[in-house]
Amino acid sequence: MLLLNVTWFGMQFMYLLFSVEVVPSQIRELVGDKAKGHILGIIAASSSVLTFIASPLVGMLSDRLQSKYGKRRPVMVVGTALMSIGFVGMAVIARNLGDKETTCSSLGSSSNGTDVCSHVVKPLCPNTTNTSEYEIQGQVHVVIYSVFFLIGTGCYAVLNVAYNGLMADMTHPSVRGFGSGLMGTMVVLGMLAGASAGIFYKTVGVAGTFSIMYAVLVTTVTITVISIKEQPSKKKLHSPVRWKHVLLSYWEPLKDYDFRWVFITRFLMQMGVSTVLGTGWLTWSTYPAVCALRQRFPWQWCHC
Repeated sequence: MLLLNVTWFGMQFMYLLFSVEVVPSQIRELVGDKAKGHILGIIAASSSVLTFIASPLVGMLSDRLQSKYGKRRPVMVVGTALMSIGFVGMAVIARNLGDKETTCSSLGSSSNGTDVCSHVVKPLCPNTTNTSEYEIQGQVHVVIYSVFFLIGTGCYAVLNVAYNGLMADMTHPSVRGFGSGLMGTMVVLGMLAGASAGIFYKTVGVAGTFSIMYAVLVTTVTITVISIKEQPSKKKLHSPVRWKHVLLSYWEPLKDYDFRWVFITRFLMQMGVSTVLGTGWLTWSTYPAVCALRQRFPWQWCHC
């Protein structure tokens, strides 16, 4: 049971470090302080729409998968492997952490009175008054970063859906309570470890942080995939997938009274979590307070 639940640790370690520290910092470096909330909100909303659409489709594919390795573990492996594409792209596109030697403070404002640094990647800012070319380059970087972000979060959804299916398949009804408690423990430990790792983000750097996140995730997924033995998928005749049925599948479960209340309460909880963690609110709202403490108590590990 412990080996089955250990992947929760890796997923939560990655999710907290990724959503609270890495992505908000990268977005801030890409677009500046003025536009960071707006841009991150758009990217996060796009990711949510992608997850909403893709998750049932991935679940349907997993249910129908025929493999000697089972129907959940191969999907977990594919999702984890493809996630590396998104991580590498994000690390390359926004790899700087506000190096003071490459900031654009000397540029001031553009001809229309807009802060140049709120539109372009800081390392691209030259000592020139012609900023239009670099504004375009900065916008291109944001678009490319968003694409890699969607790849990473989409693959995370693939892993998450298959892993939840594996949990349901492999957890006997007699130990569901114990399994739920163990899952909660792994989630909390993963979040604590991710928050602790965030302290060293500036020291380790973007590439190092992405490497740590992915290494922890791959390690935990590998432990679960190797230690848990699924029965080979039996050949079953499934009804053909029709888009009408797919669209109706998003609505049909809500007709059940109990499921409807579970969905509503889960939706409200996730909306709160996403507002605080997924949009950078927690990071950026506490940033001024941390910087004020930094001025009063000059901790070596705190950078503002």
